[in-house]
Amino acid sequence: MKENKYITWCLKLLPILIGLILALIIYHPVFFSQCWAVNKTDALQIHLPVNNLIIETFRNHNLPLWNPYFNLGQPILDGFSLIFHPALILYAFFNPWLANSLEIIIVLILTFSGAWYFLKQQGFSRFATSIGSFVYTLCGPVFFLHSYHLDLTAISLLPWILWAFHRYDIVKTSKWLWISACFCLLAVQSIEPDSLFYLFVGLTIDRFACIPQERRRPYLIVWAGILILTILTGLLTYLPLYEWLYYSSRLTKTYSNTFHPSFSNMITAVFTNQWLTYWPYASFYFYFGPAVFWLALAGFFELDKKNYVYRYFSGALIIPIYYFVMRYLQPFELNKIDVFRGMFVFCLSLAMISAKGVGNILKGGKVQLRVSLLVGWLTMALASWAIFSGTYTINKCVVLSLAAVSILISVISMIRKVVILRIFGIFVAVVATLLGSAYFFAREDRHHLISRNSSITQRKAFYSYLRRVEGNGEEAHWRITTFGFTDNTSALARLKSIPNYTTFYNQAMENILLVDNLIQRNTRLPYWMSLSYPDAQALGIFGVKFLITLGDDNVSLLDNNSVGWTKRPDLDWYFYSVWENNYYIGRAFFLNSSGKRYSGEIEFLEDAPEEVVLTVNAQDGDSLGLADLSYPGWEAW
Repeated sequence: MKENKYITWCLKLLPILIGLILALIIYHPVFFSQCWAVNKTDALQIHLPVNNLIIETFRNHNLPLWNPYFNLGQPILDGFSLIFHPALILYAFFNPWLANSLEIIIVLILTFSGAWYFLKQQGFSRFATSIGSFVYTLCGPVFFLHSYHLDLTAISLLPWILWAFHRYDIVKTSKWLWISACFCLLAVQSIEPDSLFYLFVGLTIDRFACIPQERRRPYLIVWAGILILTILTGLLTYLPLYEWLYYSSRLTKTYSNTFHPSFSNMITAVFTNQWLTYWPYASFYFYFGPAVFWLALAGFFELDKKNYVYRYFSGALIIPIYYFVMRYLQPFELNKIDVFRGMFVFCLSLAMISAKGVGNILKGGKVQLRVSLLVGWLTMALASWAIFSGTYTINKCVVLSLAAVSILISVISMIRKVVILRIFGIFVAVVATLLGSAYFFAREDRHHLISRNSSITQRKAFYSYLRRVEGNGEEAHWRITTFGFTDNTSALARLKSIPNYTTFYNQAMENILLVDNLIQRNTRLPYWMSLSYPDAQALGIFGVKFLITLGDDNVSLLDNNSVGWTKRPDLDWYFYSVWENNYYIGRAFFLNSSGKRYSGEIEFLEDAPEEVVLTVNAQDGDSLGLADLSYPGWEAW
């Protein structure tokens, strides 16, 4: 009897163990090779510094509302940060690099285990459930998002919330209703608006797919009440965000023709993880692979239209259909909506169909044999094309070749009726096309891994040194700017900087930077803003005291535009060169009656994120200026 209980508990913990093994394989450099699991865009530039700021503000017994370190200051609720995100607990106990790495690894385990428990709840076998969980966790649209602080919560919570919903449907106890509501509340407080919208689309599809034959009205009232009330709790979080959006320039920018591939390009990426022609974005974002295509086709046969799997899949299918149609009809695209962000909802339904397909293939039959033969030869053709075209990397050729061989092995096993070979074929095909591709994506693409000894991770030490030397070890009241690169990690050392990589830019501030020729006009990439001309006098108005260049190339660029800058070799650090602004008179300054700026007796008594206290000795008729953003809520007296 004890042995049975032990085995039962081991089987219940099986998905967590498999998830841990996945994390060890994909992120083994984090465990064994001195790397951090931090992607080099949003995580590095926004998640690390802003999450660290949120925790530091809480430690000072204040509510984090304002980020003084980016640009001229901006709200913390910027679309990439939420102050009640559960992963912030990690930032309270560990350094930001370790906290982000732990978050990525923990969420990978939670995503796989959540999918496993949900699929098992639908009655699939353990092997089929495991394969379906691989499909959900490692297919491109899901795995690509799991390195983003506010998206990873959506992909991990979806199967867990649906699992809680279905537990209530089974046992009908109020406990699971409350657990479901808590899960929804957690989602609202930890997911950015776009992904949150798609998450609730998935929850709504699920509830409609589970409508009972009797007592429909009470059922709809209960679940509509839970979903609507939990969404309303997010108004406190999202209303300030939309206020920031209103004052920003985001609506003047678009992803059009930048991040959305053509229809033929995208179809190639879906099957082979490769662009047909070059496109400046990761093809893995769209990748499913031939193994998923094989299992999904096999899963459609013997699928009862009254079954939950079919109903949920039918509802979720609207997301890829809409997106693929919009990609095909290029002139009619909606430029400001990235519908593909909602593909994780469809991927969960695809995981269920794939789990069904595993069962069908193991049973064999003429239909499954024909499907397997068709997909096997198609994959073999794709692998041959990849090898002989010379445009594919070796690892992508290997992935396609392994998939083709394993699918054809399954074909042979169906003819000879050897079930173990079918299990082997399914397992190898899924591991090769999904785990293999995810592994190479994490290792070779621009995402996920940063060496602990790289210049990127050492920047905080440099910025801290600069603040200690020039700020007397206290809060630096001046700003820095970077020329030739963009870097927000200076905020980790409590240094203010401009311009920055961020989600929204205040429109008035951006227009002034454009008028002063400090930046170039950009209507295509919403996030990137970099210094294009180092005008010392104009930057001095924004409180910039130091300019930092990286490498000899950037130094030579500055040498041609160095009027107003004095080289500070005593502050240079490894590859970083520091230049001091001769026009800097202070972030706070006086304005005389004619509008001329001048320095005077000004002392910062406090320079906190949400309060700046100055003591000044001014002349009659003069005004006091502060090079910070004027934004609703700020008051001066």
